[in-house]
Amino acid sequence: MRVPDMHADIRNPGAPGTAETAGGPPADVLTGGLPAAPYAFQPRRALRDRIRAHPVCALVGAPGTGKTQLAAAYARERHGEGVPVAWIPAETPEQILGGLDALAAQLGLRADGESSAESARRVRRALERRREPYLVVFDNAVDPEVVRPWLPEAGGAQVVITATDRAFSRLGAVVEVEPFTPRESLVYLREAAGVTEDARALADELGGLPLALAHAAAVINARRLTCAGYLARLRATPVARLLPRSGSPAYPWGVAESVLLSLECLGGGEARALLEVLAVLSPAGVPRDLLRQLAEGDAEEVLARLEDAALLSYSLNGFWVLAHGLGQRVARDRARREGTLVDAMTAAAGALGIVRGLTRSGAEGERAVVAVLAEQSEELWAHVDGELGDDPRDAPDDLLKLAAEVLSLRSWVLFHLNGFADTARAIALGEAVVSDSARVLGAGHPGTLAARDNLAYAYQAAGYVDEAIELREGTLAHRERLMGETHPETLSARDTLASAYRAAGRLDAAVELAERTLAEQERLLGPDHADTLRTRSNLAHSYRAAGRSAHAVKLCERTLAARERVLGVDHPDTLRSRSNLAYAYGAAGRLGEAVRQSERVLADRKRVLGEDHPDTLRSGDYLAYAYKAAGMTAEAVRQCERTLAARERVLGLHHPDTLRSRNNLASAYGAAGRLEEAVLLHERTLADSEAVLDPDHPITAVARENLALARAALAEDAPVV
Repeated sequence: MRVPDMHADIRNPGAPGTAETAGGPPADVLTGGLPAAPYAFQPRRALRDRIRAHPVCALVGAPGTGKTQLAAAYARERHGEGVPVAWIPAETPEQILGGLDALAAQLGLRADGESSAESARRVRRALERRREPYLVVFDNAVDPEVVRPWLPEAGGAQVVITATDRAFSRLGAVVEVEPFTPRESLVYLREAAGVTEDARALADELGGLPLALAHAAAVINARRLTCAGYLARLRATPVARLLPRSGSPAYPWGVAESVLLSLECLGGGEARALLEVLAVLSPAGVPRDLLRQLAEGDAEEVLARLEDAALLSYSLNGFWVLAHGLGQRVARDRARREGTLVDAMTAAAGALGIVRGLTRSGAEGERAVVAVLAEQSEELWAHVDGELGDDPRDAPDDLLKLAAEVLSLRSWVLFHLNGFADTARAIALGEAVVSDSARVLGAGHPGTLAARDNLAYAYQAAGYVDEAIELREGTLAHRERLMGETHPETLSARDTLASAYRAAGRLDAAVELAERTLAEQERLLGPDHADTLRTRSNLAHSYRAAGRSAHAVKLCERTLAARERVLGVDHPDTLRSRSNLAYAYGAAGRLGEAVRQSERVLADRKRVLGEDHPDTLRSGDYLAYAYKAAGMTAEAVRQCERTLAARERVLGLHHPDTLRSRNNLASAYGAAGRLEEAVLLHERTLADSEAVLDPDHPITAVARENLALARAALAEDAPVV
């Protein structure tokens, strides 16, 4: 199997292309990888009627009894009735957050710079306010307490959970999902394989398990067997010899045998190799385009052979390839026995590495790629780590090389979660990656040090500055010992430590360390090197935080001039430097210059990025602030009105950034003496914030405080300061 030259489109699956926030989602919304209907599906109508009767319903049963297919059939039925559906894998907290975050994006509820946990809470509140029906399915849930925080406590939404643990009865009504009845088994075998003779004996042998019966029907069709002939092969399959012993629970009787017979029916070659790759990736689904790129010949023909063997299926939108977890486990165990498991994991890592290199236009395209990598790399790492053994130092070189490659993929995901300000997920992943990397690669390995840097960034962004400082100090000590005190990476580590000191309020330490770092970089790298310019900009921030406004302005002016000369006036870093200079002028009381620079930044970003780009809209926010600080209240009001109109058009009426813009406009009204308008708009902003956000969310708190100030000013008939 080749490592792919992949140019597939990893896109956001299931998106209908429309989102609505004011009146709720459109009825045709389908989020996630809802499975398509399998061939000869048995409707099990009595169970589906019981699901419909409960607002929260847990489908509980042993593996292989068809819980997921039953939930999927119900979801397809409700979607056909015009009910929006969200299908969310729920084996891990990260899967749940990722699914709810995707739903938030589809409904226009996700804000730039906010974590997936915040987006998930916003989805739950939106569902609680919604009177119309909405179906949310949490598939393959493991822990009731992980699911509980995301259940709506009111509204018209229904939640369906699939699980093996009866503890989910704590969350809602339980519908027991048993194997097929004898009649259902016979009907299934007749419809799927066209057999009736000895069908009862075969169904009894397989315990009526839908998963095992599906494999049996596939082999009977492919080999033109009778039920008796299949049963003879099933009983002769030497599971103990073909599958190695492991610490995993025993397979349900008939499942391992039926999967092994399906694998035997496939033979070797591309289909077996592709299935083994699928077996080391996520059971929640693998992008079809990714697997398509792994086949040497006709990929669709190979996938069709696996589908005919009942070893995979597809989501309703065709994007996701789905395999049952038990089938994946049998395929992995067989590959381990035959010595091909490491090859399969290597091929999977190569494919994911290609995905990592894909570029996507726009934040949503980038998020889609990161979401795929996050899900798949975690599953792949679990299997790689399982092969490393208790002491990775004893592992073969090819396995250690593979481990380093997968750790690099996980670190890449961590870096991008930081870029999305998804701090909760970044911290959880970062702590795991740092621990795993130190154990497998060593504490001083470059990959471990990079992971420590990314985790420190996440800590700092979340306000855990002491933890960030501890990590950054340790990383700096490692780099000084391994690379020397004047190595560029050592100097960069010193700069990030200075920034952490500033975040912790240790301003003297921040300034001293940044000044020393900047002097070294200017001497060794030159005044216009990218690292030098970054440190100079960070030092300016520290000067401004320390009240040394004149020093901050001087450094900002130097940085802007250098970036204009080196990068050009329209480079994003240059525009960011001009914005920093505007801030510095404002902090120094040079309000006219702050206004002029802010006007230029806004004009440049409109020209370069477009009027509706998030950075452009943020520049509009600061220009309005500069106008207000300079006493130009009429200009501040007009700018706030323009920014609010753009955000309402682009993001919707209840998006957090829209609420911020509405608050800014109300404050501008207050500063301009238009107090009644200020109070009315603050009241609307507070009501919307309390409905959409947490009561203690910063936007809600600011709206509440500003409303009180506006009411007090109205009572005194004085402008709001």
